[in-house]
Amino acid sequence: MREFADETVRPKFQRREIFDSYVYLLTPLLVIGSIIALGALAAWFYYQEEESAGEAFEDRG
Repeated sequence: MREFADETVRPKFQRREIFDSYVYLLTPLLVIGSIIALGALAAWFYYQEEESAGEAFEDRG
């Protein structure tokens, strides 16, 4: 009876290990992607601010 119980439990552990390996692989990609996205968003806002300042300067001059 013990052998049967071990066989039924084992695939769950294997699935868990596979899930953990995907989490370990995808977490750094998610972090790096988030940093890149935040940098791109900050650059876009900076560009918008600089562009509107340039237009205001042109209107004044």
